[in-house]
Amino acid sequence: MLKVKILFISILFVISSYANGTKTDIKNNEYSTNEEFLLVGKRYFNKKKFFDAKIIFKHLISTNSHQAESNFYLGEIEYFNNQYKDALFYFHKSLERDDDNHFLQKLLLHSALSYEKLGDIYNRDILFEKLIDFYPLSHEAKEVKQSFLIMQENSTNQTKPIMPVITLAMTTDDKFIIKWSSEDNNNIVAYNIYKTSKKNWFFSNEIKLSNIRSLIFEDKDIKRGIAYEYRIQSIDINGIVSEMTSPVILILPIK
Repeated sequence: MLKVKILFISILFVISSYANGTKTDIKNNEYSTNEEFLLVGKRYFNKKKFFDAKIIFKHLISTNSHQAESNFYLGEIEYFNNQYKDALFYFHKSLERDDDNHFLQKLLLHSALSYEKLGDIYNRDILFEKLIDFYPLSHEAKEVKQSFLIMQENSTNQTKPIMPVITLAMTTDDKFIIKWSSEDNNNIVAYNIYKTSKKNWFFSNEIKLSNIRSLIFEDKDIKRGIAYEYRIQSIDINGIVSEMTSPVILILPIK
């Protein structure tokens, strides 16, 4: 469980600000304990009375009670309202708490699907794989396995996306700049860049830079006198990757 939590927190991005919602005075409510409030919040959630449920869960968070579960349900509300960035924010907050996350399978699944809706196929697949690895017998894992089978079947019936075209590869005083274009912008959601450093004819090291969203890449993580090779591939909305471009080689001269 701890390993899943650490991994998940390491890959979730955090939205820096969010609306706190309507402030409602519920001090005079008939429910006297936080446990009762939690049950009422769940009841509202199950009846899809999301506005009322949010008030309850935010009250619990303000009293430092049931933090993990309250944030989880707030994430679920945003997920079902198609607010996927906000959903990921609350799912992240839920994982930061020390409570027993008995709902972690659902949290991982809906986090992965939120990434998918945001076009982040790379992080979606990471969470899918972790869900299957850690909870192979869960309903959520079975759902993911079925989804993977469908994606694999679709990929065999679909052509690869069009390979991007590198339009610029230049060296400045302290960085490389690479630009490219795509003829299939409507279906492309991201790009992978493969960077290989070559110290000599016998030694090279390749790293993969995933989920690049723009058509330009600036690299300052370079050393003078070393040749760097870059290749780029497209990723479409189904997670299918294109062929890689021919490599471009850049060197920052030694002064």
